[in-house]
Amino acid sequence: MHVRTLSRFWVLSLVAAILLNLAPMGTLIAAPNTAAITVMPVTTAPEAFTMDIQLTTPPTGGLESFRLVLNVPAALTIVGATKTGTAMDGGLIQYSVSGNQITVAGAIATPITAPNAVIAKLQLQILQIADDVEYTVSGTGRVNEVDLPAGSITSGIARIEMVDLTGTITSWDGKDVVGADVSLTGATTLLVTTTDNVGAYAIRVGVVEDQTEAFTWGESINTDSYVGEQDASEALKTAVGTANCPTQAGDITGNGEVTEQDAARFLQIALDPNSYAAQAAFVPSTVSLPYFNTDATRDSTAYIMGDCSGNYQWLIGATGGMVSSSVAAPTATVNGDTIHLDFPSAESAKFFLNGLPDDAKLQVTLYDVTGRLKSTRCPLHAATLW
Repeated sequence: MHVRTLSRFWVLSLVAAILLNLAPMGTLIAAPNTAAITVMPVTTAPEAFTMDIQLTTPPTGGLESFRLVLNVPAALTIVGATKTGTAMDGGLIQYSVSGNQITVAGAIATPITAPNAVIAKLQLQILQIADDVEYTVSGTGRVNEVDLPAGSITSGIARIEMVDLTGTITSWDGKDVVGADVSLTGATTLLVTTTDNVGAYAIRVGVVEDQTEAFTWGESINTDSYVGEQDASEALKTAVGTANCPTQAGDITGNGEVTEQDAARFLQIALDPNSYAAQAAFVPSTVSLPYFNTDATRDSTAYIMGDCSGNYQWLIGATGGMVSSSVAAPTATVNGDTIHLDFPSAESAKFFLNGLPDDAKLQVTLYDVTGRLKSTRCPLHAATLW
């Protein structure tokens, strides 16, 4: 009777344990300090990169499931999470993103017992271009429904591998092209700059893939600045083989060569500049950069349609100015190689010219209100004229 009563006691205890959702004595649940998950630091990264989430210390019996809530700093944007190339290839991973927080959950049928196994890859993208992007990924998590100990998810510093993309844009006759637009575009990249006063540009960017560099001219071009009888003459000489006007500059008819028809069209433009809107071409106009991880130099040559004589000076124009009589600022117009400034009712004046090459020379001619020649000064550097 004593033995039978004792057996009945253990059966009742086991049933009570199941009903109360308690584990029977002798069954162990992994304690919080027996598992650790670490987000591995990234020391070198392109614009978009992945961070390994490692099971640094497997729980007793192996990893069957986990759930992590990670906070990502504003310098990075969350692309997602993947199990590709991890120990979770045979399992499931799901994630959701809310702002700069990502929740990642995983489950696997065959427990993972190997230490330092990668269980997920966090996919991030760098929003800013800099040599170094410091970041801390923080969060909480659970392993096999057991909370991870505090501090088990760590951080890192991404050192971005930067490259310098440089080049110079010159005209076909060797002049510096000032103010040309240079852009670098990709799936997640848009960087735009302009050439400086010697036609040079520089773009600094992280190592990226599938980029396109493009050269364009965003400013309107005054056709009267360069299309004239001399250009028509050079085009006609080219048609008979005694000159060499580039096709990109002289073939306005689009038949693949410079002919007498092009010369005739240039002569029409010279007589009526408003009949034609200027066009600019760059060779190459675009450069495909499927992948680059070292500094590169890309040069381009600019052509203005109709500039067969090479006399165009890349004159951007004249801006600014003030007068002592406090009247309106002078109006500036550009006609060929001549800049005309009108100072109404001014006893004395001071003006500035912007956009001219550093080595440009100006011959200044002053007229009084009656249009009579007052004085000339030449040559002068194109900086500040009094």
